[in-house]
Amino acid sequence: MLANALNPSAGEIEKKFITTLAELTSRDVQVFDILCKEWMALDKTKFTTDGTVRHGPAVYAGKDHDEVSVIALNRLGLVAPGFTEFSTYSPPGHDDRYGDDAASGDPVRAYGDLGGVTITPFGEAFYAAVSS
Repeated sequence: MLANALNPSAGEIEKKFITTLAELTSRDVQVFDILCKEWMALDKTKFTTDGTVRHGPAVYAGKDHDEVSVIALNRLGLVAPGFTEFSTYSPPGHDDRYGDDAASGDPVRAYGDLGGVTITPFGEAFYAAVSS
C-alpha cells in the first residue's frame, strides 16, 4: 500500500484503509487475497436459479479458510454474507375498503452465513489499494 501511495498516478490513500490494514493479521491477509482472487474471476452477473429462488454470486469461504479470519474480514466490512432472493406471494382477493385487488408479490433478499461471501465495494477498493 505504501508503494502504491508513492506512485504519483495513484489516487489518495484513504485513512480508513490504513486503520483497516492495522487490524488485519497475516492470516487475515492471506485469506482475503484468496477470496478476492476468486471473486475477481467470478461472473458476478450470474445468479444460480432454483425454481423461484435465486442465489447471488458468492465465493466459498467455508472450511477451506480460517473461520476467525473470515469473521474478522466481515467485521471490517471487507466481505459480506452471500444472499438468496425470492418473491413473496399474495393471492388476489377482495377488500371492502379498496375493492378487488390482483395477485402481488414483493422481492425479498435473505443473507446467509459466512460460508459463502461477496467482496464488498469497500473490500474491492481496499484490495486495489493494497495489491500490486
